[in-house]
Amino acid sequence: MWFALADIREGLRIARDNGFGNLEAETDSLAITHVLQKDFGNSLEADTLISDCKALIQAFHSFELKHVLREGNQCADFLANMGQNSQWGTTILAQPPDGLNPLLAHDANNVAFSRLL
Repeated sequence: MWFALADIREGLRIARDNGFGNLEAETDSLAITHVLQKDFGNSLEADTLISDCKALIQAFHSFELKHVLREGNQCADFLANMGQNSQWGTTILAQPPDGLNPLLAHDANNVAFSRLL
């Protein structure tokens, strides 16, 4: 869980540093959704990340964190997988990478993806 919290913290920093006032974030981790909306944690590492995230959240005029199934956000899943297979570190992309445009179009048109068991 702490890897995902570190990623959320980085995203919050980037959004804050770029002057975003209102932010809506999505995660497929129900545990992270709960822990950022409540006052508890699991470990020293997670507690520090949770505190950092909560402090960063205060920088926004409005902030909403939503839980979505992985199938509900194919674009984020695509980018997360791309990040897992790279040595980049944090990268801000000027335009969508190859393969993401069809997923963005599906997302814009509310195309549902089924969950494969």
